[in-house]
Amino acid sequence: MKQYYILYSICIAIIYIGCKSDSATGPLSEKEYFNDYESDRQKWGLIDKLGNVVIENIYDDIHDVTNEEWIAANKRGKWGYITIKNRVQIPFQFKAAKPFKGDYAWVQNFENSWTAIDKNGIPIISTQSQEFTNISKGYYGIKINEDWQIRTSKDTIPVVDGLDRVNPFINGTAIVRQNGFMGLFSDQGEWVLEPRYDRIKRTFNVDHILVWQGKNVLIYNIKTDKTSRDYAEIIAVDQDRYAVKQEGLKWILIDAQEQTISELPYSTVFSGGQSYILTLEDNKFGAIDKNGQVISEPEYPLIQKFQDGFAVIMRSKDNYNYLSTQGTLLLPFDLPIAFDFASGFARVALPEGISLLNAQGSLQRNVIYKDLKDFKNGYARFQN
Repeated sequence: MKQYYILYSICIAIIYIGCKSDSATGPLSEKEYFNDYESDRQKWGLIDKLGNVVIENIYDDIHDVTNEEWIAANKRGKWGYITIKNRVQIPFQFKAAKPFKGDYAWVQNFENSWTAIDKNGIPIISTQSQEFTNISKGYYGIKINEDWQIRTSKDTIPVVDGLDRVNPFINGTAIVRQNGFMGLFSDQGEWVLEPRYDRIKRTFNVDHILVWQGKNVLIYNIKTDKTSRDYAEIIAVDQDRYAVKQEGLKWILIDAQEQTISELPYSTVFSGGQSYILTLEDNKFGAIDKNGQVISEPEYPLIQKFQDGFAVIMRSKDNYNYLSTQGTLLLPFDLPIAFDFASGFARVALPEGISLLNAQGSLQRNVIYKDLKDFKNGYARFQN
């Protein structure tokens, strides 16, 4: 739960002093940079879901494990890339390093310029700009002076310029803003949607996006180039379910063919994650499934989105628990702080440090961490 991260940090007394982040810290030479650099005595490593240490905590910092082969890690102030077996793939030499996305990653040298490298560490693009997107099939967005451009890795001449903003490429397309309107640009070098929409939002279905024109919102199918009828509001539920509302009417649940599944007798609904819907009545939250079946009547002051089969709920101030997709509470007691489940575990702050809560409601007290991050792709960053 993002809103509790500050409290969480206080509880476990984590203090970062002098450590350098991924972002630029000013035009310092490498010598000046390291004159001011202090490695934290507490190092970072990786564990798997069984609690086995797969990478010893020897790094000043380490990124989450993504679907890519290489993991960015910081050793004595310099970033490089390692494998999950802790083999150095690209030597530690950079001031900052972003995760690989596809075949490329952006790295920063100690003169503060950024370079896109391939998985052999070979430079592809170099720039002094501090703002850019990932590279997708050679296309990327970059901010030059006050404007954004779309370029290719083979040419510095913009494919499109004069843009307000270029967002990262996801599933082959980037949401782009120009002259206050939004469009969709593909990594095939062409507009999927010209910038004429007030707002664009992705859904769980990679072929479907939501587009706003004035007060109306539609479901646009990229693959078929077709749009749904106009709605006053649309909430994406999962790959083929949407909660929609027409002006002056209650919410209804429809499928991708706009056939009604059920009516929803609630004034307000939200996407609840994992194909669930959160409901709100009289300032109380409840939950229903993608077919409109009630999981929990509106009774809680707060429900977070479902993750790994559970949603954090607040029963009263500083009292949290976990609601299962069957509508039952996981714990017989409440927690003062609760974090979302990820890969079968939720982090729990104890007086002696951080432990893990499993899906059966048991604490794994055999290992206590000074700090522990969420599991990503089966691995979690830890610090002892």
